[in-house]
Amino acid sequence: MKVHCFLLHRFSLLAVLLCNSMLFAQENSSFFDGYLWIKGSETEIKVNPTVPNLEALKLKKYLNFNPSVDFSKDSVSRKYKNLVSKSSSLFIVFKCNSKEENLLFSLERGSFKSRLSNQKIVCDKEVILNKGDSKTGILLSYLFNKNSLTGRKNGNLILEDLLTTDKESINQLAELIYIPRYVSNKERAIIESYLSLKYGISLNEGQSYYNSKGDIIWDVKQNEGFNFNITGIGKDEYIGLNQKQSKNSIEDGLCIGLNKIMKSNNENETFIRDKDFLLWGNNGKSIVLKKNNEGNQKNMNRVWKINPSAASVGKFITQIKIDKKLMPLESNFDSNDKEFIWLAIDSVSTSEFNYDKAKYIKATINNENEIVFDAIQFDSDFSYLFTIVKANENILNSILLNDLPIQQASDNSLASQIKVYPNPINANEIFTIQFNLKESSTVLIQIADVNGKVIKTKNLGSIKNYLYNESILVSGTYLIMISVNEKLETSKLIVK
Repeated sequence: MKVHCFLLHRFSLLAVLLCNSMLFAQENSSFFDGYLWIKGSETEIKVNPTVPNLEALKLKKYLNFNPSVDFSKDSVSRKYKNLVSKSSSLFIVFKCNSKEENLLFSLERGSFKSRLSNQKIVCDKEVILNKGDSKTGILLSYLFNKNSLTGRKNGNLILEDLLTTDKESINQLAELIYIPRYVSNKERAIIESYLSLKYGISLNEGQSYYNSKGDIIWDVKQNEGFNFNITGIGKDEYIGLNQKQSKNSIEDGLCIGLNKIMKSNNENETFIRDKDFLLWGNNGKSIVLKKNNEGNQKNMNRVWKINPSAASVGKFITQIKIDKKLMPLESNFDSNDKEFIWLAIDSVSTSEFNYDKAKYIKATINNENEIVFDAIQFDSDFSYLFTIVKANENILNSILLNDLPIQQASDNSLASQIKVYPNPINANEIFTIQFNLKESSTVLIQIADVNGKVIKTKNLGSIKNYLYNESILVSGTYLIMISVNEKLETSKLIVK
């Protein structure tokens, strides 16, 4: 009997999505004919007043900002009868905090029976899991070819009691996809990429990442040297992905989100276009800040590569957070320290970081717990390297990321055809968006506040030359997101 086991390892946020009734609307259901797809859903979280005020307890069990299955509320069955066909493909994301072995599910057909625990897979012979850490999360692909499963009748998929009666968050089942056929290698890669990006579990070494069209969105060969802890955000309507903020399951301390990182992915209401992705990985080197040869700043050896990809030219406005408990950059934080933390960004996109040509952005927040960089912009036409630097402000000058020489607007660029003025403005003052488009185009305007919440939406229909007037009542920083024939142009508006 031939069993194919593929493990996508290391994951800190897990939730199992089983869904016989909660099926996803798809443009094309060729992947999922007759499938079972179970997911967790956003439900009200009740906080026990006797428990200390831990932020994690204010949310239900989450993996990479996405909810796990709550068996008491998500209407998930424990046993799915007559489901398992002779050829089968099963994809599971799960997490288990228990040190003891816990049975998670069993799959049976005829005389064949396979069981999965947090430590191993057992069928007619034992198959050891490709050891990720079940405490941080595992993505498992479990495929059977047409000669693998015995019996004439379809078999059953059973979620065991040790999982479904869990009351202490020992186990989390994040998502489960069952397809009653043996999927192709490309289909497997697409599904694994989706689950990896959604739950922050990096794929096995040597695996590239794909969107639902089969296009590569992270090429391990082209990004050689930066394939550690690959993580990402993006939207893919076909597969049901809408991930707007992410951190890796191994909890390396880095989190990147669109506009502003929220408590959950669902709370982040930032608009992102279909097939837009932002993936990053690092070189696996030390995070220790050490003085460079000149001794005028402290650099770390770890460098991240960030690779945007988009259906058309666009910009990603992001917030970058570093959790100091998970990435201890400073052994003793001193608020009076005259040296500051900077994000250094090299848009040259070589394999070696160029500190001389890099641009430096000063941290918006730097306290005992976290470092935050706001309004960091990445253009979809470029790849970037970034790292962390500590230096005196006399040595480095804070430069807005918008000033990075990453793209000069040509006469034919979308940016040259749209103008927002005046900027800045006073609260309740009228500002104008002027369109001088090369051709008639469908235009949608969205205005988002500093938290990423869309506060105004206006569909202008098909226009070419047009003046749109608007006002905002509350002072703050806003993003003006303009979609022209699904090409996105983003501007920052300051309201005093």
